[in-house]
Amino acid sequence: GTTKSSSDPAWILYDYLINPRYGCSIPEDEIDITSFATASGICADNGVGGRKHSCNIILDTVQPTLTNVKRILVTCNGRLHWINGLYTMKIDTVYAGTGEFNFLEKHIIGGISIVGDSIGSRLNQVTAKFINPDNKWKSDEVRYPDSYNDKTVYDAFLSADNDVQLTKTINVGGVTDLNEARFLAKQACLRSRDSLRVSFNTTAEAINVVIGDVVTITHSTPGWTAKEFIVRALSLNADKKAS
Repeated sequence: GTTKSSSDPAWILYDYLINPRYGCSIPEDEIDITSFATASGICADNGVGGRKHSCNIILDTVQPTLTNVKRILVTCNGRLHWINGLYTMKIDTVYAGTGEFNFLEKHIIGGISIVGDSIGSRLNQVTAKFINPDNKWKSDEVRYPDSYNDKTVYDAFLSADNDVQLTKTINVGGVTDLNEARFLAKQACLRSRDSLRVSFNTTAEAINVVIGDVVTITHSTPGWTAKEFIVRALSLNADKKAS
């Protein structure tokens, strides 16, 4: 019920979604406010007494609202989903818990498809471009891993990739803190090196699983016991009924 200045990406996105003048004019009862509060908590704590994510951004209201929503989300590696009739915010973070659903072999119909990372998707260095207030608010960049601060990691990644440089540049223009930009680069790099993907058909018992949930899979073929995965995509099969 009050208004205040904030650099919190979750509440900035919330304000942009509901604002009828410069935002999306979405009714507040169509937003999962609890998910935004959870996302705000993730943004607020980096584990060492500072913020994990902040957003200091200039949005052009001439641009499509979806473009601006994506620009805000980039600052915190966030996602916006439509779940059970509500806009829901999710942020990738270190997970600790039991998972929303434990898939056992009895829940899996038919086979299970497992795709590991490939040389085409794996990275050994990511550069994040951001706006640096300490450099007269000009564009700057930071890398993870770099050969100075993370030499051991840098050398290990490069060696594992047969000394082939696999790099990528991401633009996080709404970020104005070097450490926060570096964290986003680190997330992108590590995610590319741990990109095991699994797909399968499942029973209706998993109907309440939503995109962004952490689930576990226990399966004898790959020898997994409660192995954690993040749900990235869902589809509903139209089963045919015999006449």
